[in-house]
Amino acid sequence: MVKPISRSHDTSRIICFNSDDLEAALEYSFDRAYINQCSIEQSIVGYKEIEMVGGIRDSNGNKILVSGLEDMDPVGIHSGDSIIFAPPPKL
Repeated sequence: MVKPISRSHDTSRIICFNSDDLEAALEYSFDRAYINQCSIEQSIVGYKEIEMVGGIRDSNGNKILVSGLEDMDPVGIHSGDSIIFAPPPKL
């Protein structure tokens, strides 16, 4: 995953699948980078996502649900576009 270093809050990231993609992503990102630097990170796209939601109790004894959630779709698909299972079947 390649991301230009920018003073603006540019969140564009390019996922590369081979060396040609990486070369194109670096050219594009260096053109957009504020200080002529890019961040190269390992992507986790395709992995399963399991989210744990904590519980909170206030001084009046009110409680909030504690639950685990599992997205049906892998990381890379926005969770708003995915079906969520609770409790997570993988755990």
